[in-house]
Amino acid sequence: MSNCIAMAVTANVILRQVRVDHLTMFKVAAAGQAARTGVFAALLARTGMEGPHLPFEGRAGWCTYVAGENLSFRAFGGKDEPFKILATRLKIRPCAGNTISSVLAAEKIALQVPVEHIEMVCVEVYKAAKTASGTLVPHPQPLANETILPHFHGNTQFQIFPAGSGVMGKTPVQPLMLQYKDHHTAYGPLVAGAHGLTFIALRNRTGDSAPVYLGKPGYKEKLKPSRRRNWISSPITLSTRPVLQYRREASWDPVFEPEKIDDEMSAHLLRLGGAMSTSGPDPKAGDGYYVFVANGSLAMNGDTLPAWSMVFVEPTEEAFEIKAGRSGLEALVMQFPKDEH
Repeated sequence: MSNCIAMAVTANVILRQVRVDHLTMFKVAAAGQAARTGVFAALLARTGMEGPHLPFEGRAGWCTYVAGENLSFRAFGGKDEPFKILATRLKIRPCAGNTISSVLAAEKIALQVPVEHIEMVCVEVYKAAKTASGTLVPHPQPLANETILPHFHGNTQFQIFPAGSGVMGKTPVQPLMLQYKDHHTAYGPLVAGAHGLTFIALRNRTGDSAPVYLGKPGYKEKLKPSRRRNWISSPITLSTRPVLQYRREASWDPVFEPEKIDDEMSAHLLRLGGAMSTSGPDPKAGDGYYVFVANGSLAMNGDTLPAWSMVFVEPTEEAFEIKAGRSGLEALVMQFPKDEH
């Protein structure tokens, strides 16, 4: 057993870093990797292989390089202390601990108001919960020089680049730019610049949205017929506050060349002066559309939605009135084409 522990723990420490700050794909694999390492170490020890000498207390061991202090067995229990393995805690809901308060709040509201009448549930939480699970923190955000390998999704998507910089394939990306790609259309690699890169992927459905990476076995079998459009806009210039606030006419600036579009897909930057309003596209014309606040604010149901807020209009809904806040509004209005698969 000592050899098994020495081989498993010393050489394969999985730090909590995999679960905090920038969350990578390895987070979901960390527990499985730890279990696999433990089983493999046990098999090696059973065949007679010895592990490192003094894996914890050695001068280059776990205590020195990981814990930073000597190992205390009191933390594990014994004598007058119960063993920690017996201290089991059960969550009252099957979700991350910092989201339980939000779940309980939603459950209480569901008993009082029909679900279809609820647009948003706001819960006051502590800072760590907001950072880890809050909707106001955009994810993912590639760190400096980080790379996302070429891949495709089963869903059509718009992708907004509102901050940072990087390169998509061979095309430099910077604020504010918009990408449109059809379903089953590969793109990438996406490489973040020296100051990181923020992107917001927008889809109108959740099914078949997992990334399929090129080069992985079986990826060709997952490809399906598609228009294969992968368009990236030129940088979009936003107005200064006084120019936007005192604009007198609404402007719908096309993001992509209209003559190249032969279906229901559309993308425009809508510019409205302070308190101006206009009707959004007919929701039934396509497969729903997003309104993304790029500059200024959006007035909606008595609330003021700030920059980076979003509204999705379902194709079954009535026309949506887009109304600017007091300082005006510049919003990306992105309509999905009707589903072809």
